[in-house]
Amino acid sequence: MITFKITKQDFKPNTFITRKDCPISKTLNKFGYIKSISKDKAIVLWYDNYIKSELTFKLKELINYKSIYPYYNTKFVRGNIWKHSYLTLLRSIHSETGFSNIKVDKMVYKKPAYKGMNVVISDAVYVLSNNITKLEGKIIKDGKHEYIIRTVEGEFTMCRTSFLVLPQDYFILLSIRC
Repeated sequence: MITFKITKQDFKPNTFITRKDCPISKTLNKFGYIKSISKDKAIVLWYDNYIKSELTFKLKELINYKSIYPYYNTKFVRGNIWKHSYLTLLRSIHSETGFSNIKVDKMVYKKPAYKGMNVVISDAVYVLSNNITKLEGKIIKDGKHEYIIRTVEGEFTMCRTSFLVLPQDYFILLSIRC
């Protein structure tokens, strides 16, 4: 089912936290979810034995906490929970049974492309129309909808669907079902 793993993420909204002195095996019973952060305060939904309470922390107090993330693990499916389904996950907590009876769906998350990333051109129509033989390149300029890719044969302007980011272009994430 759901377990937590440690991450080195900064404390931002939509981050799970637990006390630094709490072992990772016991985080299911004592964890928090940062709902919002203002100038000097953080509003945290705190779950103690699956019972919810809303706490307000000063940002200095968060130094005693570590960030964690939810991980789904069964003998059939395992993976990271998509951050946009965190609130659905928290709504599915029952005070007596915890995280049981949660259903997940697999989804593909394509990584955003940035300047300096290595890519391989994957659009066959684009390759044939421009007579490209060396498909590996590097992003030299990233725009909102167009990217300039430099290969050994020149520079080409294309959209994000025309190339794959190396070494990994997408992640399989799990979305919590309502």
